[in-house]
Amino acid sequence: RPSATTPCPPAQHAVTCFVCELACSTRSPALAWVGAFNMSSIEPAVLPDAHPAEGFYACNDFYGRAGDEVLAVETVLTGRGGVRLEARKVRGDSNVPRGRVSWRTANYATPEALRDALRVGGGIVPVNVQIRRDVEDPDGFEWLALGAVGVELLEAEPGEAGPEGGGVGMIVLHSHFAVGHMRRCSKEVAKEASNSPDWM
Repeated sequence: RPSATTPCPPAQHAVTCFVCELACSTRSPALAWVGAFNMSSIEPAVLPDAHPAEGFYACNDFYGRAGDEVLAVETVLTGRGGVRLEARKVRGDSNVPRGRVSWRTANYATPEALRDALRVGGGIVPVNVQIRRDVEDPDGFEWLALGAVGVELLEAEPGEAGPEGGGVGMIVLHSHFAVGHMRRCSKEVAKEASNSPDWM
């Protein structure tokens, strides 16, 4: 299963993956600030096409665990000339451990189209969510149908917005089984979480 020292699944990522501590050449420098904080040779970098929701978030009311799971939200190149937003676990659980994507939006043709579809005050946008019903099955990961879960962006309180200044302070997850609240957190909190074991 993925861990802090093994590669993340073969997706086309856009930045250095701090969970895996690998430099993935398919990642875009737009998100370097998200993933590179534990790699001292890489300075944070924010480009104009960064999505306002990018950054780190903690959530303790959607995944059914006693403590915070921490996720890194990032824009990902899809390999078809498009982009999507993904939430990758920094500290996960036995169902979907660290390094795995928890949820992802549909593919959009451009970063501008993604920002227009998923924005503060823009309502609920459907996403795919990854699950695993049998934690003993290493190949048991599956994606729920698009729309089984939706995400909504809420405005940040003063001082909560990410480095890109997008004003997103919380991502709300909506589903038929739960409502979850992903609260923006700092790189330091995410780094501490990455050094803690996944929840069982």
